[in-house]
Amino acid sequence: MEPQSDTQIIGVWSMDPTEKIPKSIKGTWIWDFRPNGHLKQTILLKGQAALSFDSSYRIKGNFILMSTPRFHDAKTRFEFTEDGALVLYYDGRHRIRHIRKT
Repeated sequence: MEPQSDTQIIGVWSMDPTEKIPKSIKGTWIWDFRPNGHLKQTILLKGQAALSFDSSYRIKGNFILMSTPRFHDAKTRFEFTEDGALVLYYDGRHRIRHIRKT
């Protein structure tokens, strides 16, 4: 489903615990999209925050364009489901559903 607006993505999203996550993706990812273009990504391992980093983001079509000083710039495809879940494509191929936390 096409995003209705850039603001639809604003909020905190976490991997749906019912999803089967490929072994190549480590931990549970939490994405915190803020209205000012700030993105905080947190990776949980065994329920504890193992890694957290900040970046800026912008939406271009069905892609999230991210820029982080510590890492290379990245582009992630996304879409929304009929029930409002956010689907992110990790590594361009792993379709993983996320549910809104806030």
